[in-house]
Amino acid sequence: MKCDEIKELMLDAAMSGEGVPGMNEHLLDCPACAGKLQEMRKTMALLDEWQAPEPSPYFDTRLAARMREERAKPERKSWFSWVRMPVLARPADAR
Repeated sequence: MKCDEIKELMLDAAMSGEGVPGMNEHLLDCPACAGKLQEMRKTMALLDEWQAPEPSPYFDTRLAARMREERAKPERKSWFSWVRMPVLARPADAR
């Protein structure tokens, strides 16, 4: 296997903790790929340990209220909104 092929398989190998057939031979001969796989496994281990923080009290209530406020705001037109005007959008040769 070549380094490019190994890179495609590294995430699967890092997540499962197992090698992919043909990959182990390449890793024995290629310290660069072996190092990248080791780094990826360390990263996956750190992600496994990570705990999402608890949201603050009433987060859902405040978020829903903010979303309602944003939806209720009038739509702001950009300086480029004139392009969507039907009169200006018609073909030039139409008479």
